[in-house]
Amino acid sequence: MGMEQRKGLRVALCDDEEVTHAVIEKHLEEWAGKYGEAYELYHFFSGEEVLEAQPCWDVLLLSVCLPGIDGIETAYHLNQGDRQYKIVILSCIEEVFKDAFRVGAYRFVTKPVCTEEIQEALSAVRMSLLEKKKVVVFRDKKKYSIYQKDILYISGRGSETEVYTKVSSYRSDLSLNGWEQQLDERMFFRCHRSYIVNLSKIREIDGKIYLWDGEIVLLSRRRRRKIEELFSEYRNNNH
Repeated sequence: MGMEQRKGLRVALCDDEEVTHAVIEKHLEEWAGKYGEAYELYHFFSGEEVLEAQPCWDVLLLSVCLPGIDGIETAYHLNQGDRQYKIVILSCIEEVFKDAFRVGAYRFVTKPVCTEEIQEALSAVRMSLLEKKKVVVFRDKKKYSIYQKDILYISGRGSETEVYTKVSSYRSDLSLNGWEQQLDERMFFRCHRSYIVNLSKIREIDGKIYLWDGEIVLLSRRRRRKIEELFSEYRNNNH
């Protein structure tokens, strides 16, 4: 689903040491290979360079110790504008933990950077981006824009589909095939010829799909193994 829409995670790294850039790039390559992600990496070596750049990234990995303006002050200045990306602070000094969150840091990763910490941060950013995506649906002849993450499942017959959330249901002119093209394949799966389900809403799979809110979604026998694999992978990647 939605493969043509995926541009990959755009990562900016600001650190004054070449070795840190090499280490982060290695971790990023491993993360991308592990989760089947694409990515772009932008390199900066001072806070001034970041402040002068035109932001085009999803996450900024920002070291605290920098020549000139340090990372905390850099983050403070970045917050004065309309920042649309996450900041992950990198530091070997645990005492700056409070300062990091005071300037709106999304995560704090200790240096030297280890694989587990940086990959968890990248996965968290990726999930936050997925959760911001919206789709257009209708109810009582009115148009609504809802977050993909709020969809429980979609049911359909032919060209008619119904989109279910925890609080309401909506109509859509998209067929299930159309929804498969629009929804992100990392969060949704066509579990039956008549249903698409949100992996994040699944509580248990046992012949049928049991959602956390009590709803039950039909599961095709031939698609059971695949959704069990995807569900296990989703939980491992996001918890």
